[in-house]
Amino acid sequence: MKSDSLESPDSGPPERSSQVIIIGYGNELRGDDAIGRHIVRAIEAQHIRGVVTADLHQLLPETVELICPCRFAIFVDACLDSAISEVSVTPVILRAADLWRTHLANPESLLALCQAIHGRMPEAWWVRVPVFTVDFAQGLSVAANHNKTVALDKIDRLLKRLIPNSFRQPKNSDPLNSHA
Repeated sequence: MKSDSLESPDSGPPERSSQVIIIGYGNELRGDDAIGRHIVRAIEAQHIRGVVTADLHQLLPETVELICPCRFAIFVDACLDSAISEVSVTPVILRAADLWRTHLANPESLLALCQAIHGRMPEAWWVRVPVFTVDFAQGLSVAANHNKTVALDKIDRLLKRLIPNSFRQPKNSDPLNSHA
């Protein structure tokens, strides 16, 4: 099964067979801020079975309908925090204080809303990718492109842990030993 890209929450919820949703978000007009979107497009191009992607400008309450049907959710975003100097992949842990706020959407608040509305939420991770400029510009800086590569590698390792069967090759898939 090919991974399906969702441009917006209006695209409808992912298929029930989707085990993982990867949501990349950020502002395309602010240079490196769009790194999450660039990363999710690269993942989409891999056509990983059991994975759907969402390429969003920002997280919204409607995003809950995309994440709730899935077993796992991975949020990918730019990080300007100088305390984070390398790509981080951290579990999203819901705390009692993580309630939906009308003007603040982050992975924790979306999971809290998912739990409140649907009585369940996926296990989730937040991939924060260090960036250095969010000036008005299109495209990624050299440093952001490097961090994009690092983030893709870390997400690949996480996916192989979460859905190993999506990466196993059939026994007779070796092109060198095929009898065509």
